[in-house]
Amino acid sequence: MNKAELDWLLSGPDFFKAAESLISRARTVLHLQVYIFDYDQTGMEMLEQLEAASARGVSVYLLLDDFGSAGFAHRYKERCLKSGIRFRMFGHLTLSSRHPYGRRLHHKLIVADRREAVLGGINIADKYKGVQGKPWLDFGVHIVGEPAVQLHEIAEALFNKQHVRLARIRSTEYGLKDDHGRLLIRRNDWLVGRSEISRSYREAVSMASDDIMIVASYFLPGRRIKKRLEEAAARGVRIRFVMSSVSDIPLMRAASRFLYRWMMKSGMEIYEYQPGVVHGKVALVDDRWITVGSYNLNHLSDYGSLEMNAEVDAPVHVKVFSEHLQWLMDNQCVRIRSVSHGGIGGHLSGMTDWLSYILMKAAESLLLFFTGKRKSDLGH
Repeated sequence: MNKAELDWLLSGPDFFKAAESLISRARTVLHLQVYIFDYDQTGMEMLEQLEAASARGVSVYLLLDDFGSAGFAHRYKERCLKSGIRFRMFGHLTLSSRHPYGRRLHHKLIVADRREAVLGGINIADKYKGVQGKPWLDFGVHIVGEPAVQLHEIAEALFNKQHVRLARIRSTEYGLKDDHGRLLIRRNDWLVGRSEISRSYREAVSMASDDIMIVASYFLPGRRIKKRLEEAAARGVRIRFVMSSVSDIPLMRAASRFLYRWMMKSGMEIYEYQPGVVHGKVALVDDRWITVGSYNLNHLSDYGSLEMNAEVDAPVHVKVFSEHLQWLMDNQCVRIRSVSHGGIGGHLSGMTDWLSYILMKAAESLLLFFTGKRKSDLGH
């Protein structure tokens, strides 16, 4: 089994430090693929690093989502091309069946020289780095070794629109040098028949015996994962969620809050992070299994977007992350103990949350319609 090394990136500053170091070490080829590449201070610093890599002879490929990064593309596409950066936008906004609107590039990946990579849930923008104020709560992983070869192949095939090649790249198990554990790269991309992350979530929850911890942003789970969570709680598994007390999408925040009643009724624990927005996407099971990346527990991640997670089955590494989440819950979160706690009680508030949930599910269905997926495909 191939060997790999990994380090958790437990905040935005950790992520950007690792990303900038990786870019500075690149010598032959570099791929950066992300949903949001903003044109703020953080974006300009990253662009300058990419330009410097190109100037020293590195083949730099930049793939950005046409919706998430529209502003950057409008301003800096020509600058990228003039500096030698191979630049392309993913998913042009069109209603044609050949190029469906709803299929978005949501994964966040940087891979250099086929030997090291950084991936996670963090976009290129000030709010993730914490340039002004507290950075959004998010996570990533730095990987060195054989998995970077697979990640390079995925990035290259995606940049070149080689869908047949993408479909042939299958998840490979990698051993970890410092532990008798394993690492896998998991993807969701319905166009090439990949729903690996969604399936792994369901399987891990079904196998849980003691404890589940989930960091959930944009939380609108489908029926299948809700049922698995209910069943786990019923058999005595302790389930804890780290949720956001504020959100960049207030309607989504209210829609997720509507689910608090179901969660509490099932015996799940809810902890709201206080310093800022939760953008992280993480699940831990029994202090042995963890998945970290771009995948949200909603149908857009299940069926509409390209997602990528690192999945690790290694107690030593999972313990580090588990202890960090425990510290966050103890020191930077407030536990929601009833529907009246945190301003989620009352008839008017309950109606607002319910209406927000209905509207967000309808919006989700509409976006999925434009991917070419249909309700009958969703596997509720």
